[in-house]
Amino acid sequence: METASFIFLGFNLHAWITIATVLTMFSILLFTKLRSDLVF
Repeated sequence: METASFIFLGFNLHAWITIATVLTMFSILLFTKLRSDLVF
């Protein structure tokens, strides 16, 4: 039994969590003055 059966636009839940995390990290790096090592 698969743990993430939620599929939207061809991606499962784990893929959406990864996409959201990466987009959030790059947004924080672009729009704030936080150091990159702190963000990562």
